[in-house]
Amino acid sequence: MRQFYTDEHNRLYIHAGFASMHGPEFERYQYNYMWDRTLWEMALALNPKLKPDDVSYPRRLRLFPRS
Repeated sequence: MRQFYTDEHNRLYIHAGFASMHGPEFERYQYNYMWDRTLWEMALALNPKLKPDDVSYPRRLRLFPRS
């Protein structure tokens, strides 16, 4: 089974995420494909209406409040 898939429209299909700044094909740790939620959390946080007390707001970003 593939760890991730990119289709002809450059859409990424992956269970969780990746940490490499160069893309999933350069991921150093295979477990990130299954467990890293950074990609999902940051996608949610891009919503300007999302408030820090929202259940979907990334916990690590609550450590550094917006100014």
